[in-house]
Amino acid sequence: MKYYRQLPTIEYTYEGETYFIKNIFLKIGFINLYKEENPEFFDKYFIKENDRPELIAYNYYGNQDLWWIIIILNDIKDPFFDWCLSGTELEEWSKYEAILESGTEDYDEIRRTEILSEMRIENEKKREIYLLKPEYVNNLLVQLARNMRKL
Repeated sequence: MKYYRQLPTIEYTYEGETYFIKNIFLKIGFINLYKEENPEFFDKYFIKENDRPELIAYNYYGNQDLWWIIIILNDIKDPFFDWCLSGTELEEWSKYEAILESGTEDYDEIRRTEILSEMRIENEKKREIYLLKPEYVNNLLVQLARNMRKL
């Protein structure tokens, strides 16, 4: 978590409340490791049911605190909606979407099934992500720390 703490804090206002959060969108320190230009630095990973960034980071890097590397490398801006959902979450969201669409809790079950099918297709596209190979993580963290000192 110490590397995450080095990220600059920004002020964020939501619904009249002000929060101070880490700027995870600051893509400093990735040493021009672009997936297209340097595919040898990355492994493809297919997200399994109920995988979360912390769990993947723990299993892949041996450190759950490195979850933010996965988020940033895969351009995930909203971990709730840019990350793939579980089957249960998809079921719940399809009901919510059907209620919104119909304007009533008395939604059409056939339409909800169609919504669910569309959501599953979109969700499957999110399952393929890239992971920085473990042997490059330390280099990334050193470069990130250097860049943070320059801020």
